[in-house]
Amino acid sequence: MTAKQKKKPTVSFIDGIALRTLKPGKLYSARVRMDPDVQFGGEHETWYWSKSRKIEAPSKAKALEKAERYRKELADGTNGTDLTVAEFAREWQDGREEQSRASLESTGIAKPSPRTIERDEIEIQRIEERFPKVKVRDLTPGRIEKVIADMRSEGVSENTIFKMVKKLRHVLSRPVQRGHLERNPCDLVEGISEPKVNPVTKAHRRITEEEAADFITWLYGQELNGKIVALWLGMTEQIRLGEALALRACDLDFEKNAIHIRGTLNKKGEIVPAKADSGRTLAMGSFLKGLLLAWIEIQKEQFPHMVKKWRRTKVPCGREWDETAPVCSSYYGTHINSDNYGRWMRSLMAERGLGEYTEREEWVDSRGIVRERLGGYVGPSYKSLRSFGATYLIGENVDVKTAQDHFGHKKSSTTLELYAESVPKHEREVAKTMDSFVKTALGEEAPEERSLEAFRDAIVTQPPDEWPDWVRELAELASAKSGIAEART
Repeated sequence: MTAKQKKKPTVSFIDGIALRTLKPGKLYSARVRMDPDVQFGGEHETWYWSKSRKIEAPSKAKALEKAERYRKELADGTNGTDLTVAEFAREWQDGREEQSRASLESTGIAKPSPRTIERDEIEIQRIEERFPKVKVRDLTPGRIEKVIADMRSEGVSENTIFKMVKKLRHVLSRPVQRGHLERNPCDLVEGISEPKVNPVTKAHRRITEEEAADFITWLYGQELNGKIVALWLGMTEQIRLGEALALRACDLDFEKNAIHIRGTLNKKGEIVPAKADSGRTLAMGSFLKGLLLAWIEIQKEQFPHMVKKWRRTKVPCGREWDETAPVCSSYYGTHINSDNYGRWMRSLMAERGLGEYTEREEWVDSRGIVRERLGGYVGPSYKSLRSFGATYLIGENVDVKTAQDHFGHKKSSTTLELYAESVPKHEREVAKTMDSFVKTALGEEAPEERSLEAFRDAIVTQPPDEWPDWVRELAELASAKSGIAEART
C-alpha cells in the first residue's frame, strides 16, 4: 500500500444494519434496512436502505445499539418522540457521555466536561423518577405543573425544582430543533424562576475581615493534617474545594513558587481534568511555601507507618510517599472525600461560632446510647473562603482581570457578581469622590465643610468671635442641651 492510498472503512452487515467503521472505538456510520412503504403512501415498492447516520460510540456493540434505535425511530415515524420522557432523557445523557469521551480522546479536552455530566446526572435521575411513563409527544405544560405541585407538597426546595425544569427544557430542545415537536412544553410552564438567595442566609455565609483574621490566628495554632492544609489553601489561594483535594505533590513547584491547578476531585474520588478556564498556575507565597514544605516532610514520615487492624494483626495500608501523593491526604494517604470534608468543616464552623445548626434530634442507637443528630446548618462553607478572598483582593485594588484569572472564572462578571461583596471602605471613597466633584462644580459658592472634626478644630483653634455661623449655632445648641441636662439632675 502506497502512502497516498487510504485504507477503506470496513463495513459490517448485521441483522439488517450496515455499520461502517470510520474511526474504531470512536465514530461509525449506520444505514438500516427498511421495509416497502408504498401501502403507507411511500415511494419504495421493495426494501431499501435508509439515509446514513453518524454515530459516536466507544465500541461496535454500542454503535449497533444506537443503530437499532435509529431503525425504531424511522419505523414509528416519530423520531424519538414515541419514547417516554425518562427514556429520552437517559438516551440524551448517554449521548453526552460518549461525546465527552470522544472529545477527550481526539482533542485532549473533554466537552462537555465529566464534572458537568456528573452534575447533569442528578437532574436526569429526577426526570426519570418524575416522568417514568409519559411519552415525549404527550408531555404538556399541565403535566409538568402537576409534577411541580407534587414536589412542592413533598417539601422539595424551589432551587431543586428550578434545576430539574431547566434540565428538562435542555433535553427537550433537541426534538424541537429537529422539528419533531412544535414547541418546548417547558416554555409554557408558569411560576418557575431561579430563586434568589435570601439576604439573611447570604449574610450568614459571609466571612468578614475580622472573622477571617481571628480564624487564621486559630488555624496557625493547629497541628497540620490534610484537612487543615486544605483550609490554608482556601484562605491563601482561594481555590475550589475539589481543586484543593485533587492537588498532588507533582502540582507543587517550590523552585518557581507556583501551584499548578490541573484538575478537580469528583464524588467518586477521581481526578477530572480541569477546563480551559479552570486550569491555571497560581503564585505561592512564602508563608504557604514553608507550611507545605513542612507538611510534605510530615507526610513522608507518616505514610509508611499507616496500619489497620485485620484479624488481630496490623497490616500496612498507607501508600508510599511519591510525587503522585495527594497534598491534602487522609490518614490512609488517600484523597479526602469532599462530602466527608464538608461535614467536618460545618462542625468546625459551628464550634468556632461562625455557623450553627438549626435542627437537633436525639435518637437511641441499637446499644441504647442516646445520640444527637444535627441538621439545618447555616453558616460559612469552603466556598465562603473564595468569596472573602475575592472581596478582599478587589478591596485592595487588585485589578479585575488578574482576579478573574486567579479564581479561574470564564468571565470577570462572575468574579464581581457572585463572589465579591461590596467593600465598605470603597463605599466611603465613593462618597468622598462625589463630594469633591460637587464642591469643584460649586466653586466659591461651595459651603464650608461641616463635620465633627471641623467643629472641634474651630472650637480649639479659633476665638469665639471668629467662629463660622454654623459652629456658633452648634455650640449654642450644645450649651443649651447641657443646661437642660444639669436642670434635670
